[in-house]
Amino acid sequence: MSCAACTECSSDGRSEREIAETLNAEGHLTDLERPWSRASVHQVLTNEKYIGNNVYNKVSFKLKHKRVVNPREMWIRAEGAYPAMWTRHCFCARAKSSTRSQHFTDAELLRSPARRA
Repeated sequence: MSCAACTECSSDGRSEREIAETLNAEGHLTDLERPWSRASVHQVLTNEKYIGNNVYNKVSFKLKHKRVVNPREMWIRAEGAYPAMWTRHCFCARAKSSTRSQHFTDAELLRSPARRA
């Protein structure tokens, strides 16, 4: 998926499923030589590695203890660790428009959906 295709899809408001259908109709396959799905499009559009960043320490655990999801402030980000597939602008534009990428605190999740909007 190119930056131009990403920008085009973001600007016209297509859903991830519609983007996957378009890519499949055009004969494009994923890096694993599989047809595109909504999930594979979502992964590419919301994962920072596709703009060249390596983000780690998202979760941690000690032996015989439960896994802990670390807050964003504790994440470690190495920018420019990989060759970027598209620009940061393209990534940010799509990530902001994706409702599946929203992160809520526990308090926000407990409030009614009408109040969140």
